[in-house]
Amino acid sequence: MLEEENIILKKQWLSLLKGIREKVKLISRLSKEHSIKLLCKVLKVARSTYYSILNHKASSREIENNILKSKIFKVYCDNRKVYGSIKITRILREDGYPKLSVNRVSRLMKQLGIRSITIRKFKNYRNKQNEHSELKNLVNQNFSAQKPNQIWLSDITYIHTVKHGWTYLC
Repeated sequence: MLEEENIILKKQWLSLLKGIREKVKLISRLSKEHSIKLLCKVLKVARSTYYSILNHKASSREIENNILKSKIFKVYCDNRKVYGSIKITRILREDGYPKLSVNRVSRLMKQLGIRSITIRKFKNYRNKQNEHSELKNLVNQNFSAQKPNQIWLSDITYIHTVKHGWTYLC
């Protein structure tokens, strides 16, 4: 009995199991080789839990959520993976789901692991009446210097990245 438990525990995929449903699937697969009672004991799953999950029939709400998930993912992909829950809800309401809420779409999107990509437009907050705008142009577009370190110039480029927003390159 102890040897059989050790054989089960030595399998590499046991460390990958995260949820109870994954453990139940594993018990179902291994039930041909080992007893269900032993597998439940080793994986620390109550037998009643195993049988209730095994014999579970999807409710109408679960079936509807699965259908909605596929439609949400289709709308999301059709719109370059940019649309969020509000726009997807609006599209699905037009397509025949008039009572669909934004929160439900948001929850289903979270379950799917998708989210909108927002890109903020660049807004220049620099004040035009700034004291720096009154500085004199000492170079007068003549960029040839007589000796080193006589004229210094710089430039700033704005680069938008998805992860960090606006970054500045000097």
